[in-house]
Amino acid sequence: MKRLSIYATFVIAASTVAYAVAAESPTSKTRDQVKAELAEALRTGDIRVVSRGALKANQLRPDLYPAKPSESFRTREEVKAELAEAIRNGDVVHSSLRGLTANQLRPDLYPAKPVVQGKTRRQVEEERDLAIRRGEIVTSSKGSYRAVQTSAQ
Repeated sequence: MKRLSIYATFVIAASTVAYAVAAESPTSKTRDQVKAELAEALRTGDIRVVSRGALKANQLRPDLYPAKPSESFRTREEVKAELAEAIRNGDVVHSSLRGLTANQLRPDLYPAKPVVQGKTRRQVEEERDLAIRRGEIVTSSKGSYRAVQTSAQ
């Protein structure tokens, strides 16, 4: 009975989604295309379960559906090259000492990191003045500053 209820929920959700997509889509799909999409969504669990909020079926019960292939944006060779460079530069975290990298433990063994130019005093003052005008920083009568908590942060 539970399976029938879940299947009925899938069908109702899928038909609602299919109808909404068809109504908004500039290119109309055939009935067979919609049926094929629904069958694929039911097979992979890539369909929202109405009674469980915004979760998809494969998120609720991943054991019932095939695993999605992971998408990697870098090749194995790129990852290996990146690791080799990190080892050369000493950017790999040393396993035994509180998360310090090798170049933090022995900076004399690795090339120096380039110093990045910071902001000038004038740029910092302009930023501060802009924040005061926007109300992000409040000044006191003593001349000190206090950050204002906003709901956007």
